Amino acid sequence: VETKECIYDDTSKALRAAINNSNPYRIYYSEIPLTAENYQAEGSTEPKYYTDAGSYTSYIYVTGTDFADFSGSITMTIQKAEPHVYLSSKNTAYNGMIQTIDAARVYDVNDREMEMLVAYVYFQDEACTRKTDSSCGALSEGGAPSAVGTYYVHAITQETNNYHDVATKTPAMF
Repeated sequence: VETKECIYDDTSKALRAAINNSNPYRIYYSEIPLTAENYQAEGSTEPKYYTDAGSYTSYIYVTGTDFADFSGSITMTIQKAEPHVYLSSKNTAYNGMIQTIDAARVYDVNDREMEMLVAYVYFQDEACTRKTDSSCGALSEGGAPSAVGTYYVHAITQETNNYHDVATKTPAMF
């Protein structure tokens, strides 16, 4: 199997098999099991290509002059990637209202900015062990504060089909 496991990189990968030290031979591919009775009708000599993260199985039927025909399956797994998340620190003036940090910037595996749902968790300490609460004017634990103070914020992306959920490596100061 040429590509057995890889990480999502936004390019298509063929689920293709090769046989060493044999000639000539032909491999038929299908998404259903292939047999001597159906490989020509149901199979294709062109492998399937996949782009998205997931596990894919192709059934194969192999014919050749140096060996008896045989069937089997091959599997390829494309693992989810991790987006790059950047969150800038911010200073703001007290106004008695809930204050929020500016939106995080999220980049894909090709360093293109991408739209992704991001949650923000606010903390009272730099070690990020104490989430904000009502004593900070937050409406919920870890919510944006309204009280004067220095806070620390992590941005956390939401998992998608091709990306894991990740948090900023270091918190932004707010």
